[in-house]
Amino acid sequence: MPPGTVLRTESFDLANGYGFKVGSAPLRPKPNDTEHDWHVWNSDVSMTTLQAVGGAHFVLLEQDEDPSFATCQRRSAYVDYLDSNDLDGRNVCIYT
Repeated sequence: MPPGTVLRTESFDLANGYGFKVGSAPLRPKPNDTEHDWHVWNSDVSMTTLQAVGGAHFVLLEQDEDPSFATCQRRSAYVDYLDSNDLDGRNVCIYT
């Protein structure tokens, strides 16, 4: 597939203690005993809403940035934790 191809779009609420692997099909959040089984985990610990685990990293896009593959590819400011204030109206790239 050429760069920029949207493989799929998912939308769901991720409850505290639930996580998912990015490549899972179907992508369904599940509860977890250890956060290391997932790429994205809602830890809700120490003001953290989402935690990137298992080798994953987030790139938080600005509100006016196009959420495309090319935009994500250009950005390299990786973070491993996002709180709810970070996510308000913004898109996130996930690298695994």
